[in-house]
Amino acid sequence: MSGSATIFNNINGANTYALQAALSAYSDEAYTTAKKLSGTGIVGRNPNINTDTETFIGQVRWFKPLNPTINVASLTVSTAGTGTTYASDFSTYVKSVRTHGATQVNLQQVISQVDGLAKISRDFGETRAQDEHNAILAVMKGVAIAEVLNGAAAGSGATGLGGQTYTNDPTDKKFGFYVDIGAATPVIAATSAIQGAARAEGFLNAM
Repeated sequence: MSGSATIFNNINGANTYALQAALSAYSDEAYTTAKKLSGTGIVGRNPNINTDTETFIGQVRWFKPLNPTINVASLTVSTAGTGTTYASDFSTYVKSVRTHGATQVNLQQVISQVDGLAKISRDFGETRAQDEHNAILAVMKGVAIAEVLNGAAAGSGATGLGGQTYTNDPTDKKFGFYVDIGAATPVIAATSAIQGAARAEGFLNAM
């Protein structure tokens, strides 16, 4: 930087700007974190949550999936079939409020020819999107860790039976979505005894 830029940059309130002898238009560098989980299809608004009638605490309720009992009809047996029951559940949540603040020095625009308030406004959207992304990522990491502990048969906090296989009950919560293929590779080399789908059994289990 030139000597004049150093002088300008030492002015109180202008230390966030890089100045040069001939001022050019400022442009925004692309954010290295531009891709956010909050802008993808994995998240969306829940139509059951009504924020207009809530305070800091809200609830959402839903019907659980059916586990139906299927009866076979008969013309000769009058015994009543087994009925299918259903259940519901609800969740209570506490809202979280985020804030974003910045400082505008009156002389910044005079020295740098850039409106600090306009810069603050542009960055507010990025700040909110990044906060939403961080929250979603934290939830996903927590779920993944919990599921691995449910599936793993050994290790700190492990409670499971070794992970999903072809034969275990996929609704058994002791397995989680964790798949343990042990020392085997996802796809092993073919032999005279191992052909076809058996070569990719570990990979297929994971899928």
